[in-house]
Amino acid sequence: METKQARPTLTALALKTAQPEDKPFELRSRRVPGLVLRVQPSGIRTFYAQVGRGKRLRLADARVATLEQAERLARDAVLAPKAFAQARAEAVTLGDFTDKRYGPWVVANRRAGKTTRKRMETIWAAHWNTPISAITHQTIDKWRTARLQQGRKPSTINRDLTTLLGCLSYAVEVGVLPSNPLHKLKPLKEAGGRLRHLSEAEVKRLKQQLDNPINPRQPQYIKPLVLLALNTGLRRGACFNLRWHDVDWSSKVITAVGTHAKTAKTQYIPMNKEVAFALLEWMHVATKDKDLVFPGRRKGKVMHGVDVQLGTLFRNAEIEDASFHTLRHTFASRLVQKGANLPTVQALMGHANIKQTSAYAHLAPGAMAAAVALLG
Repeated sequence: METKQARPTLTALALKTAQPEDKPFELRSRRVPGLVLRVQPSGIRTFYAQVGRGKRLRLADARVATLEQAERLARDAVLAPKAFAQARAEAVTLGDFTDKRYGPWVVANRRAGKTTRKRMETIWAAHWNTPISAITHQTIDKWRTARLQQGRKPSTINRDLTTLLGCLSYAVEVGVLPSNPLHKLKPLKEAGGRLRHLSEAEVKRLKQQLDNPINPRQPQYIKPLVLLALNTGLRRGACFNLRWHDVDWSSKVITAVGTHAKTAKTQYIPMNKEVAFALLEWMHVATKDKDLVFPGRRKGKVMHGVDVQLGTLFRNAEIEDASFHTLRHTFASRLVQKGANLPTVQALMGHANIKQTSAYAHLAPGAMAAAVALLG
């Protein structure tokens, strides 16, 4: 049996000669208990102070700090971890931390990282110069109250706050904050909204407009795009990022790759005859791009805005209060109305849990009445 080789202790020589490996590894100091050097496969080396079981504070980048400097910081951190973290946080503003630390990290590690960084810059601009340690429960209470008075919906405020919570959690993870000051903050109560879906009459009028549009300038891609969303429930992003090689004509299955999905999970959606015919017809027309099913204006770029074109289509079909996402809700609603069980609908919609799918349960024909009838 092969024995695991012991790591050398953290010394000036070990610091100088330590080379990256396939997995992260750590060197610990004997002279200063709690001082740790973590070496990543990328070559990044960082000093940490172990201040408790499973808890450590980031001290410095080993590329710019000497071992002696790290030892002094580690002694202070181990002696008074909360005071040390507080002092470090007071020197860092929310904007500075987002620009230099959180922004680059979230872009590199999260699917919607660019959007998250942009939302931080936009929503929290007024707090950009606020020390990150000065963001408290009371600060956010005042901010939420002001936003409610401005007419913002609780759901919008909760989403905006989630963006900040992620930033603060990362600040704790890298040792800038001792703890997340908002971890006990409860979200605002949201009113239960309805899921807008098209009635069968609206679906009929919509298809009539797709076949015989009033608008002579209706783009050719609108028909296959709308029918795809209406018959598969795919989200806007999944439709726009769909490639022709994701469409399997032999098995009649569309593969929605997880990298473009909200849940980051790959879905396999069967094509019915309407979708297959619409896409086949579109394939012979869409010669601009042999890769993307719905290419953008620039070659190789995905499509983005279709709200204006859809708005015109809905108005001509005499459909009010509808959007692209309404097509997704309509897909799920029609399945339930025609007798599909909730687990099947959940799988087709790509919902993370059945609770999301249960929002359509009331549409099942006679399901509730039949359940009550069982009692006699």
